[in-house]
Amino acid sequence: MNENIKNKIIEELKNDKILKGLLGMSSSEIEIYFILVGNYMCVEDISEILGIEKSSVYKCIKNLYRRKLVRRRKIQRVNGNGSKYVFSSVSLLKFKGIVKKRLDYWYGVIECLDLERKKDKL
Repeated sequence: MNENIKNKIIEELKNDKILKGLLGMSSSEIEIYFILVGNYMCVEDISEILGIEKSSVYKCIKNLYRRKLVRRRKIQRVNGNGSKYVFSSVSLLKFKGIVKKRLDYWYGVIECLDLERKKDKL
């Protein structure tokens, strides 16, 4: 996919209220998720790319990890001085499944409300 098209889509999703409301994701979490699709990156790299504080990236990564939207892998540092974590998004197919599951849940809730309304009319 063309990088410009990808960036345009990410920008649109970041500002859209659907993912925020449906999954409880912040704009930064949405942006980080899509930056990590197909990539493994450390917090420092994400922070540099997005121009946000590392502490904010850590908070977003923690939330995404808790929702099972990112994976982490421990790697050796380049200079051989210890290790660090790198993160990657789960597949878009899995993400789509999570979104569909939440949508189905809310459709069910709305359907229950409609059934209750119909029952009240009887």
